[in-house]
Amino acid sequence: MTLGDLILELDSTAYSKDWRVLFEDGNYPNEFDSYRGIYRHVALDWGPTPITVAELLDRTRATVGRTFQGYKGGDFHMDLDTPIWVAQYGDATGIGLTHVRSFEEGVVTLLTADVDDYLW
Repeated sequence: MTLGDLILELDSTAYSKDWRVLFEDGNYPNEFDSYRGIYRHVALDWGPTPITVAELLDRTRATVGRTFQGYKGGDFHMDLDTPIWVAQYGDATGIGLTHVRSFEEGVVTLLTADVDDYLW
């Protein structure tokens, strides 16, 4: 999934903007940064604070057009086609964000998968 894909999913009429968003393991998405595994990609980390669809949508939109510094240096510009990984800051391995689904009213779940073999 790319930043553009996530924006389209979260901005769809399928989800209310005040619904809670979480990963399939129950953690809440938090902030974007350059992904240490591939600096030109972004990593979405997690934290303890609940987040709504509107808040994650704002954070995702704010990431498009930003330039992040890679973990070991260099500037990397993010755009709508930038792939999203799920990893904490500094993690060199992560899992790919693959789908957005709602399995229950009021909750949006971000699904992940091991995508190491996938060619971005």
